[in-house]
Amino acid sequence: MTVKALVKEGYSLAKSTVSRVWKSVGIEACKKSPAKIEKRKPRTPVIRTPTKIRKIADLCSSDDPIPQRSIAARVFVSLHTVTTIVHQDLGAKVRKKTKVHYLTEKAKKQRKDRARHFHELISNNLEYILTMDEAILPSDFKNGKTDFVYLSKKNVEDGRVVPPSVRSPGFPLQRMFAAGFSYRGQTRLYAIPRKAKVNADVFIQMVLRPMFDFDVPNLYGTDAHKVIFHMDCAPSHTAKKTVAWLRSRGIKFITKPEWLANSPNVSSMDFFTNGYLKKKLSHRTYSTEAGMNKAAKDEYKKIPLGMFRNSLDSWPARVLAIYKATGSQAPNY
Repeated sequence: MTVKALVKEGYSLAKSTVSRVWKSVGIEACKKSPAKIEKRKPRTPVIRTPTKIRKIADLCSSDDPIPQRSIAARVFVSLHTVTTIVHQDLGAKVRKKTKVHYLTEKAKKQRKDRARHFHELISNNLEYILTMDEAILPSDFKNGKTDFVYLSKKNVEDGRVVPPSVRSPGFPLQRMFAAGFSYRGQTRLYAIPRKAKVNADVFIQMVLRPMFDFDVPNLYGTDAHKVIFHMDCAPSHTAKKTVAWLRSRGIKFITKPEWLANSPNVSSMDFFTNGYLKKKLSHRTYSTEAGMNKAAKDEYKKIPLGMFRNSLDSWPARVLAIYKATGSQAPNY
């Protein structure tokens, strides 16, 4: 009981120690209220001096700090000491930087100049914007093949051989797909033939025509005329023949001068859909190109409508963040 009471007071003592004190002082003396024992403050090790802590804090304050091993060599302490100071004394945590693409000063100015208008455009018409993009998917995923195998004693006795782990080729076979989605749902996933040159004619016949003849009426019905088409500035998208085809059909679309160039992380297809689809495909098993096509279309169809809407809802905020950053990278939106 005495040990428990001492633990509650913040003292860590062994039962044998309490018994020894009890016997040496006497029972009657222990029953009297003892003087308050002052707790000892933990002594800071000599190696973690204020001077060294301040030096390490200065070396860690940069946006591009040197590695902890280099800090240890510069301050003349061990790597373990540096790690302890960083995490305990400074209370710092290691965070990975968000990877972004390079922007020239000209690109930054263009993004800033166009961001405000583009923000208003998508904010006021978010329900009717159909965004489209292409994605290149490798057709030789490992498809459930692992780099390890379980080998029991019986397997060894039976002479089982560990199969090799075959590396992916340096230039894997790839297949291009095109798809789009809006606040009403997703279009079909269109596979582009591997050897096809994606020019204006291929883009119109294999993507735009079926998308606006089938997908848009299916998604919007009588509101199909309100749809505003969005695509990036790929050559086949901005070709004169493509623009003429869209205008001949009376299709509203976001023009090249309105779209934020050099902004692949702003488009909802790049921001969410392409990466999510590739992640889902990596868990599928197929051995042929036809199997990969079927798996890609199945996985794209399974994406919930709520995830598409969340991606679109965050679109204006991402554009506004670029405007506030004066066209520079805004990785924290």
